[in-house]
Amino acid sequence: MSLADAATGLRQGQFSAEALTRHLLERIERFDPRIHSFITVTREQAIEQARAADRERAAGQDRGPLHGVPVALKDNVWTEGIRTTCHSQVMMDFVPDRDATVYRKLREAGAVLLGKVGLWEFAYGVPGANDPIPPVLNPWSLEHSPGGSSSGSGASVAAGFVFGAIGTDTGGSIRHPSSVCGLVGMKPTYGLVAQDGVVPVSLALDHIGPMTRTVCDNALMLQAIAGHDPLDPNSRRAPGGIDFTAGIGQPLKGLKAGVPVNLIAAGDNVPEVTAAFQAALDCLRDLGLELIEFDFQGGDQVHADSTVILEHEAWLEHRERLSDPVFAARYGAGLRKRLESGLRRGEEAYREARRKAAETTAALDAVFASRFDVLLMPGREAPAMSMTDLMAASPTARGKMTRLGNLTGMPALVLPMGFASEPRLPIALQIMARHFNEPLIYRVASAYESAQPWVSQHPQWLI
Repeated sequence: MSLADAATGLRQGQFSAEALTRHLLERIERFDPRIHSFITVTREQAIEQARAADRERAAGQDRGPLHGVPVALKDNVWTEGIRTTCHSQVMMDFVPDRDATVYRKLREAGAVLLGKVGLWEFAYGVPGANDPIPPVLNPWSLEHSPGGSSSGSGASVAAGFVFGAIGTDTGGSIRHPSSVCGLVGMKPTYGLVAQDGVVPVSLALDHIGPMTRTVCDNALMLQAIAGHDPLDPNSRRAPGGIDFTAGIGQPLKGLKAGVPVNLIAAGDNVPEVTAAFQAALDCLRDLGLELIEFDFQGGDQVHADSTVILEHEAWLEHRERLSDPVFAARYGAGLRKRLESGLRRGEEAYREARRKAAETTAALDAVFASRFDVLLMPGREAPAMSMTDLMAASPTARGKMTRLGNLTGMPALVLPMGFASEPRLPIALQIMARHFNEPLIYRVASAYESAQPWVSQHPQWLI
């Protein structure tokens, strides 16, 4: 069942929000001990929120498509009275005294919170053998990673525990888990979803967005959480009101898509991803999309520039705690190593990287304006890594396909484009567009989704 299906069922009285919530809580209790997607399950609060949604609907109040629909939050999102751990010993007992803006908007839309889900430590570290909370595993294969850093968001949706989850994305942390868990994940335009109350990694690169099973579900969830927030200095007003569902189901004829062959080649994609991407291009061409291959000049610097910005800003966020031996000892070894790399990034290198990021953004915007409507790339260079390989690898070993969206602040979405074999693991297509052009992305994504069988496929052991 999709989020849209659940919304229809609730509106038509086929089932109550309480019954739906209890059913999913039972699924979590039954299956999540093997996946570890949830850090905190808010059972009693969820049931009360569901009952409130049922009372409101009985009284004739309809808050919209999320009214009574169960969701989850990445555990770096503040929730009043509910601990927010960032999957770290550093914050294991932290209980915020207010809600993050993104959660407040979900509550206003009537969503039911089932709990807080796992992540890589502070959305920046990597899973380790000595973590205080077990690492999240991939529902498609429990020996493999669900991607990061929004690992619990991806796993909880893929496992059918919730209809949507909030993730954060600094270098691909919505899109990587969505890619390897077979989901639709949107990193929206920078500032479209307010960051107030979300523990930051890099304020220049951080984005907040929805992770769902279908394109329509994703647009519905983004509609609920988008909007300007005076509490967030980086929040941006969209030009006019945006209906994110407006393009869904519309034909592609007349649209043009750029295919950045040099960026894709630099990604070192595995053969199965290359083959699936070519098949996706062929499908989109058949659907009426005009494809334009090109080389994006300056694209070779995207990963390097974003790394300088990320490492410097992450270090600034954590340096005070790291200067305290008591707090420093609570950090995981993998995260400490990554944060310490920020010490090597001086202010001059940081300012230069920010300058080049602005140049890259202007260059890409000009190409969009003159040549095409959307950009197409693989969502990730390879399927999920094994947990063993992940713990031994650099967290940036796979990530060149996603950094462009963070550096430029332009919206980027991933959705399933097939499976790798042995083991059968999802792989993804990525679609980018200019700032605030999310409806155009959803238009292309929904056309492709409708022409493919992937949306109906789920991990068999969880059905």
